[in-house]
Amino acid sequence: MKAKPPSADRRSRRELVVAGAAGVAGAAGAVIATSGGGSKPRRRVARAAPSPLQTAAELDIVTLGGLLRFERHCAAVYSLATATLRGTALDVAVTLLEHEREHARAVAGAIRDLGGTPAAAGEFAEWEAARTLARGRGAALALLEQLEQQSVGAYLDATGEISTEDVRVTVAAILGAEAEHLALVRGEAGAAQLQAPFAVGTGGAQEQ
Repeated sequence: MKAKPPSADRRSRRELVVAGAAGVAGAAGAVIATSGGGSKPRRRVARAAPSPLQTAAELDIVTLGGLLRFERHCAAVYSLATATLRGTALDVAVTLLEHEREHARAVAGAIRDLGGTPAAAGEFAEWEAARTLARGRGAALALLEQLEQQSVGAYLDATGEISTEDVRVTVAAILGAEAEHLALVRGEAGAAQLQAPFAVGTGGAQEQ
């Protein structure tokens, strides 16, 4: 279930709508340009009405779907971490694993509340994460810190994208929990928790 943060390498929905409209206009212009001047008028053929733009709920479901994929990825990585970490680091990983699973259930529930159907979980794909975790405690905690940074950035983005009030409240609550996760992981790694920003954004985040 390898996943990027939902907003990584992704244009905004407004940009996608604009790009789609431009593509339709460009295709129409190409047809006109190649029809040739002086040709006989062609009988106009009835065309199906264009599909309406997605509703706010449908757009929210798309955003939530990305969060669900990423939560499942986080849970898979933490599950691997519980098999490699020891001591207090293991305690943190076990706790955060259950939190990530709870977040995934909450996001899936929000999708259902909006009338959508959560996608089925994909096959295991966290091979790179497994190799990193196997390198030892330091590498494992660095990976988990990066994962939590991306989680915070993803939920920050989602709070600005989601328009359904109840869903936005749920997402904001998970955002707060992810920020706590980041502080816990940094503390376990011995890093100064205020030395680096809580969120680095997700636009340039690298795939796990």
